Formats: sequence, C-alpha cells, structure tokens
Amino acid sequence: MGGSDLPDRDDLSRVLEFAVSSPPPARLGVLSAALVLLLTTSAAAQQVGTVRGRVLDEDRATPIRGALVQLVAESGVVARALSGPDGTFVIRFVPGDRFQLRGEMIGREDAVTEIFSLRADSAVYHDLVLRHGVLELASLDVRGEQRCRVAAEVGRATELVWAEARKALRAESATRELAKYEFDIVAFERRFRSGRDQPTVERRDTVTMTRHDPFSSLAPDQLARDGYARAEDGVTYIYAPNTDALLSDAFVETHCFRLERSDDEPGRLGLAFEPLEDRQETDIEGVLWLDERTSELRRLEFRYRNVPRELVRGDYTGAAEFQRLPTGGWIIRHWALRTPMRAGTRSLIRELGGEVVEVRPGGSAQAVSPSR
Repeated sequence: MGGSDLPDRDDLSRVLEFAVSSPPPARLGVLSAALVLLLTTSAAAQQVGTVRGRVLDEDRATPIRGALVQLVAESGVVARALSGPDGTFVIRFVPGDRFQLRGEMIGREDAVTEIFSLRADSAVYHDLVLRHGVLELASLDVRGEQRCRVAAEVGRATELVWAEARKALRAESATRELAKYEFDIVAFERRFRSGRDQPTVERRDTVTMTRHDPFSSLAPDQLARDGYARAEDGVTYIYAPNTDALLSDAFVETHCFRLERSDDEPGRLGLAFEPLEDRQETDIEGVLWLDERTSELRRLEFRYRNVPRELVRGDYTGAAEFQRLPTGGWIIRHWALRTPMRAGTRSLIRELGGEVVEVRPGGSAQAVSPSR
C-alpha cells in the first residue's frame, strides 16, 4: 500500500498502516489485528473444566454487567470474562488444583474467592460481590503525590488512582481479547498546515473488524529495553503504547507517575507519567485523565521523547479516548497520532487515526452506537 493511501476494502486482511514522510520514512501502525488467545492450541485440545457464577451488587440481588472476572493461578491470570447483563459469567480452562476468581470494576472494591480446584468436565460455581468504593477524586490533594521507581516510597493517592486506571485498561484489553463485538471503524488521514485547524488533505475509509486494537506496538519488555523507535533496513518505525504495554510491569518500572489537574480538563484528574531521568531511548510521556465523579478512564494523551535524529523535527504526539459500552465492555472509541512532515518546502502536520462509529455484538444484527 502507498505511503499516503488508505487501504482498499478488499485488502482488510492487512493491518491499516501508514508511512510518515521523513528521510528515511517512519511508519506508524494505526490498527493492529493482534490476537491474544485465552487457550493455547494444545490446551484447547484437552478436557476443560467450567467456572460459572454471577457478579452481584452488595445487596447480593442486583446483577452487575461489564465486571471483569479473572481466573488466577499461581502463575498469574490464565483466563478472563466480562459479566453479562444478568451478571453471569462463564470461564472454561484446563483442570488444576489452585485457582482463585478475582472480580473488579471501576469504582468498586475487588472481590476474591478462596482457592479451589478445577476438574475436567466438572463445573464450579462462585458468586462475586462487588461493594461500592468510589474514590473521591475531586478531593484528592495532588501536591507532592508521585510515584517513581518500585523501590521508592509510593504516594498513596497516586497508587489509588493508578489502580482505577488499570481497571479500565484491563477491561478494554479483555473486551478486545474476547472478541464478542464487530466494529465499524472510520480510519482517516489528515494533513494540516502549521497553526491551522482545517486540513488541507483528508482521506477516510470505513472498515469492519472483529478485533479492535488501535495502536500496533511491540512487546512491553522490548519497548522497555529498546524504546518506541526501531530502525530496520533504512526505515525507522515508531510505535504507540497499546493497552497491554501500559498495563505491563515494564512500563511501571521505566516511568514515574504523579497526579495533576488542568483548567483545560475540568472535572477530571490526571495521572501523569514520564520516563525515568536517565532513560535515553525513544519513549513517551503523557497523562491518563479520569472522571472525578465516577473514577472512569476517559482519555490518554502522550508525547514522544528522544525522537530519532533522522526523522523530521517537531512534535510527535498521540491521543486515545476510552468509552464504556452500554453492554458493559470497554473500547477505545477515538484515537489519533500526529507527526510533522515535509512536503517540498512546506512544513505540515500529519494526523492518522480512527473512530468507532458502530458496535455490534457478535452474531447479532443489533447495533450499538458509542455515546459521545
């Protein structure tokens, strides 16, 4: 595909990827079809056990939809599900002797079961009760609240806000992984002259996908080790932080965190992050904005540091907006990456991104329009 062309409809099997005009060119992946399987091929061929249950409010009668339920073994999370409209969930996994269920949802306290065994062809039933525990984000004092290296003293307020942000990130990751929806997405490319709001060039195309991951990225450990830029055969690639990268231990270990507020984001609390001072690799700094009333994650903004010298000078930035679906899942509804570029003697800004305009549950003709 050409560096400035959007993909044809009959080429949807390929990831939407665009080239940034620079000498040599850089590429930014906008959509990734990366697939994470709940069960490996070998495990899927084995007999499995079933874990069923409901997620309930603290009255133990009202169902909670859209809660994230994770099956946890000694090695970590091995499978997960989102509770349905009636609060029910089903997880199937290979048998074992030491499992726990962990339920979580933004604005509520986590619930964890006792350790249990999972046998082949048998079913285990557990209810999870999620009690209200909404943080009073509006009353948090952001002065002096920061978190850096794991060994450093952790600011309590920063830690609590980061925990709420991670719930939204995990819910988005699970929604994408479980692939229960079909998305109509408008992908776009825009070019702006510096200082102007109206694009001089705009291309748009609508694609349909069953797995929606806006930013293609590298493995979190590789991002931490080598940074967000990589040169291959004379081409420099710049990668964006997908949800899995933000959730990784590697991201936490290479960034500092602090709380902030901004007059431009009234009613929201920012969890700002930046690379460690001694980090020389291409990296990102930015802010995760949470709703002060609900603790829900609303927006990610980020900017690249230490951009490779061979690329066009200027600001390299990105943003993503998070949205909870009426059915309970979480998606990234709108995203964009902005980079400087040269067109002859002119300096331009190139914006690549997309927006989810319609969501359909898998196998259903009923559509859901993400609210704005």
